[in-house]
Amino acid sequence: MLRNVALLLPLALAAQQVSTPKFRWWQTTDALHLELAVRCAGEPALDVLDSIHLRFTCSDAHGAVNASLSFELREPVSSWSCQRVQSSTRCTLTKVHPHRFDRLSWVPDALRGIATVDYDRMETEDVTGSGAEDGFGPSGPFAALGFLGAAEVASARAAGETLVLDVACACRV
Repeated sequence: MLRNVALLLPLALAAQQVSTPKFRWWQTTDALHLELAVRCAGEPALDVLDSIHLRFTCSDAHGAVNASLSFELREPVSSWSCQRVQSSTRCTLTKVHPHRFDRLSWVPDALRGIATVDYDRMETEDVTGSGAEDGFGPSGPFAALGFLGAAEVASARAAGETLVLDVACACRV
């Protein structure tokens, strides 16, 4: 009998574990979109406290929470909703101030290994209408600019060419 309890204990503990779902995100001028790699048995629960503290939970068929995600958004949102889509959950958050966020989370490394940007959807959303008006979408004046590597920057600098650089820093403060 004791042996059976010892075998069942790890299974019971594994069943109680809550995972952090990985997700892809993209944006338009007006909204943020998250597609979480988790299928909820019931309705997914999304809440945003103080307009910036996001908390997502998902329950299994028995009502126990099996997936949870929380982080601080870069900027406030005014409304949000989630729906099940095939084998994932898609959430849409409406921005308080319509413009492009430079990143999703207030803390740069908070979502490292969890979130990835879905550039294909971001471009599709912008091209179809909701975002090019700010001048920085694919149809804006910067659409023709490419990315330069270190050797290309050094070459342009040596030739005395004028460069305008947009540099992202993953600095730790």
